[in-house]
Amino acid sequence: MKSNRNFGGKVLLLVYILISMSIHLVCFKFASLKIYICVSVYQFCTVSMIYLFYRKIMNEIIEQTQMLEKTMDQMLSHCKLGYEQLLEDTLYSKLYTKLYKINEIQKLHMQEREDELAITHELISDISHQVKTPIANIRIYSEMILRNEELSEDTIYKLKTMELQINKLDFLLKSLIKMSRLEANMIVIRPERSKMIDLVAGALNNVVIDAEKKNINITTQCSHNIMAYIDLKWTIEAVFNILDNAVKYTPVNGKIIIKVEELEEFVKVGISDTGIGIEEKKIPLIFQRFYRDGSIKNIEGLGLGLCLAREIIEKEKGYIRVSSKIGKGTCFLVFLWKGKECND
Repeated sequence: MKSNRNFGGKVLLLVYILISMSIHLVCFKFASLKIYICVSVYQFCTVSMIYLFYRKIMNEIIEQTQMLEKTMDQMLSHCKLGYEQLLEDTLYSKLYTKLYKINEIQKLHMQEREDELAITHELISDISHQVKTPIANIRIYSEMILRNEELSEDTIYKLKTMELQINKLDFLLKSLIKMSRLEANMIVIRPERSKMIDLVAGALNNVVIDAEKKNINITTQCSHNIMAYIDLKWTIEAVFNILDNAVKYTPVNGKIIIKVEELEEFVKVGISDTGIGIEEKKIPLIFQRFYRDGSIKNIEGLGLGLCLAREIIEKEKGYIRVSSKIGKGTCFLVFLWKGKECND
């Protein structure tokens, strides 16, 4: 806006010089000295008034534009707009009135949506809690029956099939809870200085059993004094989701390496596996909600884990990078912000 104002002033100055030169030439040739002086003074006063009027108009436009820009920023930041400007009788006040109404309507719609999502989240949570107890009881009784050495092979087969179905039902319930958290925007991050060794240990605890079933060797490299500014509980959830995928898509006797490195502003958590790999063109798609590649439909999953992981990490001012080769494996790099305290 300032450059436009300067450009306009330069144009007016150029026009003034051209007109002045033309009039001066005419007056100098055909008129007396008195007329020449009068015309020059008149011309100077006229152009000065025009320029001052132009400056006044431009200053008003700039002021109104800045006020509107500030109001728009407040709306985008979901700040409450004041009502004092509504009482004024200016052009800005009229525009502000329209923006105020739009902002109030937007806030009303947002509140309605938040209420609906909160109800949905509460309903799913209630259902999951109500179903968890029966599932746990069925699993316990099934394990007790399987300990009976006198069972026939057919009975054992049926009980193990039932156990698989129980596990699948438990997995679906956990996925529903994750989905409700995403939909209702229930992820509230409360970061604090946390040890990376606790993060790695917490995430590993949830995958170690599945890894042992496939004889997958997991190695870790993490110093005890490396720390980052994170919400430990939620970050364990994010890293677990990445590790869970690594275990799922790594074949029997495969390897997973977890390496934690301290950088200048971030802590890098590398998770690499010897799994089936991801096509390069499909890497941007894996963080989309419910994305499932057609080639892995036989592997259990709903396509929510990586979406949830990225949302958690980004809320903590971090980010995730992925590289992969088909048939050789995938490497996830999770960058966690160390916080201001670490950089001072």
